[in-house]
Amino acid sequence: MPDALVPDGAVFPVSRFYEWECERLLRAQRRDVRWYRRLAGESGGPILELGSGAGRVSIDLAKSGWEVVGLDNQPYLVARARANAEIGGVAARTRFVSGDMRAFALARLFPLVILPFNTLGYLLTDEEVLACFRCVMAHLPPGGIFGFQVRPFELGEPNAPRGFVASGPCEDGQLEMYESVTVEPRSHISHYDEEYRLLRPGRPAVTFRQRLTLRSFYREEVESLLRAAGFRVRAVHGDFDGRPYPWPVRPEWPMLLEAVPAGGTATRWP
Repeated sequence: MPDALVPDGAVFPVSRFYEWECERLLRAQRRDVRWYRRLAGESGGPILELGSGAGRVSIDLAKSGWEVVGLDNQPYLVARARANAEIGGVAARTRFVSGDMRAFALARLFPLVILPFNTLGYLLTDEEVLACFRCVMAHLPPGGIFGFQVRPFELGEPNAPRGFVASGPCEDGQLEMYESVTVEPRSHISHYDEEYRLLRPGRPAVTFRQRLTLRSFYREEVESLLRAAGFRVRAVHGDFDGRPYPWPVRPEWPMLLEAVPAGGTATRWP
């Protein structure tokens, strides 16, 4: 029986399968939370997470005792984050709101602002990135810290034909994920054409498709944009254990940046 095809770009799979994908693809990335905890230990709270998704990082930080506000532009994920905070027993220390990381005003300051897992890569132009950085700056007190992860373009990324990525149970049945990658080297942009097949006993398989477009960064360009927004870069790491960037990297390793307001007094953790 042929698959039923959901129209390309349908909102349902983009957010509904988000937690499923994170569970399978980010297992090795869970060590990122330790890095954000370390920054929080230096800065104190409250903490603002941009691109908070279903609350993976925010809820962990809240369980460690900090007050956390999470901002995301997908209402479904904001609702999931609130539900997950309830389940995790930290609803009183978390607040999840809908918003655009290029233009937000929360009427308070945060000693730490974080932007995990290359979420900055969804901003495809320098103007968008600069708008985000300026919003962050407006929400940091003197001495505050901005910590975030990007994918370094220095690593490169080849075009990749459609291939199997992951499979496993989900709340609606069994899910399979496939992906192909098309890279635009001049713009540092990669297009990920993703396909999800939902398999349910006795029912036709349903196929969902979406295209994610993400930007990678050279170190020099992201540092230049930070300076233009009034930041000073105090450290660039090549892994979540604090090794300096670059070091002998593999494609899955990130580039992690710590930035402070140019007039701030924060000091780098050892």
